[in-house]
Amino acid sequence: MEPTIKNYHVHFQIDPGFPEVENLARDFSATDKTILVNQFRLDCNMNVYAGLKNAFAIADFVMVFEDDCIPAHDCLQWMEWAKTKMDWDAWAINAFHRHNEQDNFNLSKKCAHWTAWVWGTSKEHWLKLDQIFKEFVPEDSSDSWDRVLFDKYF
Repeated sequence: MEPTIKNYHVHFQIDPGFPEVENLARDFSATDKTILVNQFRLDCNMNVYAGLKNAFAIADFVMVFEDDCIPAHDCLQWMEWAKTKMDWDAWAINAFHRHNEQDNFNLSKKCAHWTAWVWGTSKEHWLKLDQIFKEFVPEDSSDSWDRVLFDKYF
């Protein structure tokens, strides 16, 4: 059976003050969804971070889709296949890779870099990464959590 959005719980983490985004989330046709509007504005980096923490409270594997990305029709199928291949060396699955291999556009490979547009990771991996992040970044830091992880760790 090919995965469809109806097979997933969809979590929307929204900063306040954007009623059009709230309306889009309410109108989104997922069977099972949560819409969480923050009490105060977190902005992009910390909103994604908070969304991950909230999503992992109810799931063992989370996929992140940036709000300006339109996934390919087979993106969920790709993520389902790729998550069975995860190990600590491949801590996240990316559904985007910029390359020029026209004849091999469907290849999968391990890369030393990461793109944040459409990606997924397991709860086990996230808990390890979250601990690393907390070791490197003071609580009052405005640094991007994902950038810190890659600058300091990877």
